[in-house]
Amino acid sequence: AEAAAVAQEEAAEAAAEAARVAADVRAEAAAAAEAAMARREEARLLEDEAAAASMYQDERAELLAAAGAARGACMGLPPPPFPTPEAGAVPEPPAQAAWRADVQRRQTRDAFARGVGG
Repeated sequence: AEAAAVAQEEAAEAAAEAARVAADVRAEAAAAAEAAMARREEARLLEDEAAAASMYQDERAELLAAAGAARGACMGLPPPPFPTPEAGAVPEPPAQAAWRADVQRRQTRDAFARGVGG
C-alpha cells in the first residue's frame, strides 16, 4: 500500500511539473505572438512611411521640374524692377538692399562698357 502511495505521489508531482512546463510554454507562445504582432505593426508603419516618402519624392521631382521650366521661361527676360524705399514700399532688409545695390552697380558698369550713357 505504501508503494502505491509513493507511486501516486510521484505521479502527482510529475503531473504538477508537466502543468508548470505547459504553463511556461503557453506563456512563451503568448509572448512570441505579441512580439510578432508588434513586428507586424512596426512593418506596417515602416511601409506607410516609405509610401509617404515616395509620394514626397514624386512631389519634389514635380516641383523641381516646374522650377526648371519657370527658370527656362525667364531666361533672357530683363530683371524685375526693384521697388525702392522712396516709392513708399516696406523698407527692405539690409542683405536685400546690398544685393540690389550690387546688381545696379553691375548693370551700370555693363551699360558704360557698352558705351550707353557715357
